[in-house]
Amino acid sequence: MDDTPDYQNYSLEQLYDAAQHIDKEKYPERYELVTQEILTKEKRAGEEVIAINEQFFLTLRMIGAYIIGAILLPIILFWPLRWYIEWAGVASDINGGVALVGLLIFTSFAFGALGAFLVWRARRK
Repeated sequence: MDDTPDYQNYSLEQLYDAAQHIDKEKYPERYELVTQEILTKEKRAGEEVIAINEQFFLTLRMIGAYIIGAILLPIILFWPLRWYIEWAGVASDINGGVALVGLLIFTSFAFGALGAFLVWRARRK
């Protein structure tokens, strides 16, 4: 009867402990099974860390794209538009100010959404 433990159900810590305490001369096949399972679980854990890191950096890029699109670009575009509206004489009445604020809000959302979409789409390719 085969009384070899099922090392696939062991955690990585338990496998390390088992590898340290197996008599390698008496049970060489068990030691080989444990070391193979350790290698398999370490590789799988490394792949999980890579996947988590990729997701983290994708999220970071999306936040960066949104910040650039929603905050920086509208601010950069706001002043030339403001000067143009003042030059055209529209800003003197209340509707010009409302239009300016509405334009700023619209460009914030539009550029932010565009930036986040482009990063998301690039990631899917």
